[in-house]
Amino acid sequence: MAISESGIVTEAVWLEFHQRLRSYLRRRISNEADAEDLLQEVFTRIHANAHRLGELNNFTSWIYRITRNAVIDFYRAEAVQKGRLIEDQPDL
Repeated sequence: MAISESGIVTEAVWLEFHQRLRSYLRRRISNEADAEDLLQEVFTRIHANAHRLGELNNFTSWIYRITRNAVIDFYRAEAVQKGRLIEDQPDL
């Protein structure tokens, strides 16, 4: 089975950055399982956009921008979910 170019890029990024990104996420996400899920999401996004590497000026800042955006998306989704739960409560 041949490994795609984006797969090689993702593996190299994982080897170099996964510990730093895990620490970054753990400082921002209190639940360890959520932080691990988000780390996987970040690497899914990196893998999906690996074809853009030639366009990048700063690879490290690109990775952290993806990670910051994932954290923002996480908290937005959490806020929406909490809002729906509050709205779904019957009036007492």
